[in-house]
Amino acid sequence: MAYLLPLCLTVLLCMSGQSDAGQLTLNNEDSVEVQLDRPFLYFGTWHTKLYLARNGFLAFFQPLLPDANPDPHIAKDIIAPLWTDIETNNTGIISYDQATSGNLIQVVTNDINILLPGVNFSASWVFLCKWTRVHLGHDAGVSASPMNLITACMHTNFNIFLLLKEANFRVFLTSNDDNESYIFMIYDDIPPTDQVWLAGYSAKNNINFVNIPVHNITDLSSGTNIELGGRWVFKVQRRAYGKFILWFCDSFLNYNVQIS
Repeated sequence: MAYLLPLCLTVLLCMSGQSDAGQLTLNNEDSVEVQLDRPFLYFGTWHTKLYLARNGFLAFFQPLLPDANPDPHIAKDIIAPLWTDIETNNTGIISYDQATSGNLIQVVTNDINILLPGVNFSASWVFLCKWTRVHLGHDAGVSASPMNLITACMHTNFNIFLLLKEANFRVFLTSNDDNESYIFMIYDDIPPTDQVWLAGYSAKNNINFVNIPVHNITDLSSGTNIELGGRWVFKVQRRAYGKFILWFCDSFLNYNVQIS
């Protein structure tokens, strides 16, 4: 199995039999439990499993029905590269992989040390999840089936609109033997939407929300905190202060939360 992970360069990661890979079929608001090959330290808590949700997030708890909707007050351990209503239709793929050795470990180690000079990081575990050619909920319109595309071509250039509506993003978690933990959020094509969405991460108990600081959803693909467009890196083994931003259309509600 192979994945594209465009960090410094577009690198083809050839997964070996040492990794735990899967392509998922998830109904709306569904999630799947994944056992981690190594415990992951996230804001002071060790986790041995996570739940991969169709609606664009990873949770270190079993998501219930209300958790399918973006919630800036959730106050739970959650990593949300793009938490919103997501549809796979006929083209979308949600997949994951993890490894403790092999090519994936080496590529991630090399890329982190290039992107973050001076950290001297040597990955011992990597978990990668991808949302490929998915659609953003009710903005998906008709599904991109051959018949729908033919019908669209007969009437308009709506087929181009359909292609623009496809979203592609991924997230990977990585740690080393010194218990340092990082999350990388990588955005390729993110179309505009009028539905509610969140992008960032949260920690339990501390009511601790951190948002990716962009003004609209399409900026996820161009903004960055490491000088490489569409790439966002966060160190997450310790407690941190922050906020989540709830976006809707061109306006937003900004939730600042103090930790006691």
